[in-house]
Amino acid sequence: MEQNMDRCKSKKTLSAVEQVIKEIKNMIIENGLRVGDKIPNEFELSTMFGKSRGCIREAVKILDAYGVLEVRRGDGTYVRGSASAGLFDAQFFKIIAMGTNLSDLIQLRLILETGIIRAVIDRISDEEVEELRIVENKLHEAVASRAPLEQIVAADLNFHTMLVEITGNEVLKNVYINMLDIFTPYIQNSYVQQSAKSDFSVLKHHDLILRAVEERDYDLAVYAIRNSLKDWENLNLIYEPKKLNNYP
Repeated sequence: MEQNMDRCKSKKTLSAVEQVIKEIKNMIIENGLRVGDKIPNEFELSTMFGKSRGCIREAVKILDAYGVLEVRRGDGTYVRGSASAGLFDAQFFKIIAMGTNLSDLIQLRLILETGIIRAVIDRISDEEVEELRIVENKLHEAVASRAPLEQIVAADLNFHTMLVEITGNEVLKNVYINMLDIFTPYIQNSYVQQSAKSDFSVLKHHDLILRAVEERDYDLAVYAIRNSLKDWENLNLIYEPKKLNNYP
């Protein structure tokens, strides 16, 4: 059980260059950058991310090779939407750079999460149900203690990550975890909105999903996911992806 409980913690430590690549991806998502937008220069990125200029230079070279960024000598670096075919993660950068709208994201989440929950219910063990409950309790604790927004969102994402891990489908896992990067700013905003009302409806939705999984009730699980996404839509109707710095 201990080995399974560490499943979500088993990711390898990112190198400095990989951390910069992740930060640049987050910057593109959170600031709503689009194809043709110019990103900060090497010195500014080094200051923003606390990494050496050499790391920044290497990360930008990799993203340029992937077709995510375009380095224009003597001019600067720009977001580009012509990611090379066959580079899986780069395709998600391309989706980000070309822009997304809420209705498309909701439809995508519904398709992915109903598929995930079906696979989970088909194969989850009683031991994994308890592990999922532990993960969900950590989210409840983070909300109750008024933890920083980043910690709360991380606990929320851990719940979804564990669900897709349980499916045992590596392709589905890869797709979903990449797409979570696009969902994350909206998830962050939903917590900001819920905090303002002191009504964390997300906890109720998660608890209902957990109950459906425990009872192996697919219909209840789909009902819970649909309600969750409807709430997510209402919380994000007036949201535009950008850096969130005003969590109460």
